[in-house]
Amino acid sequence: MKLPIENGSGRPLTVFVELETLERVIPAGGKAVVTLPDNPTSFLEVCDGMVVV
Repeated sequence: MKLPIENGSGRPLTVFVELETLERVIPAGGKAVVTLPDNPTSFLEVCDGMVVV
């Protein structure tokens, strides 16, 4: 599964992938693609300035 994320805000956005303990910061106006194995238990949580996958 490919999950495109675009940061349309004016400040950095942190993306944290729990399965891989991977954390990346997407700058304001930046884009990223998170690739995950197809898994029906995957979830997406959006908090203030952070996305948790």
